[in-house]
Amino acid sequence: SMSTSANFGYGCIIDAGSSGSRIYLYRWPKEEGNALTKVEQEALFNDERSVGINDARGIDLLDELLSLTKAALPPDTDPSDVPIYLGATAGMRLLNSEFE
Repeated sequence: SMSTSANFGYGCIIDAGSSGSRIYLYRWPKEEGNALTKVEQEALFNDERSVGINDARGIDLLDELLSLTKAALPPDTDPSDVPIYLGATAGMRLLNSEFE
């Protein structure tokens, strides 16, 4: 069938902020010989935790989000084939305030 996970590439984005972290799982159709492809606008899965990464529990909650996202992948998808992009803005704002 056309909708098996073999027809799709997957990617994970983590937005780790000072007030919370959000995770998004996206997919895009794999097209032979086409380097540019269109990522589906709607996330396949997303979740958030309202504890920032500068909190003592922040990293554990990030781990929890990753586990949930991994579980949302189709069973025949190897998680090691899914790139994770981490955007962490929390520390930058804290750094900036020290220099102002």
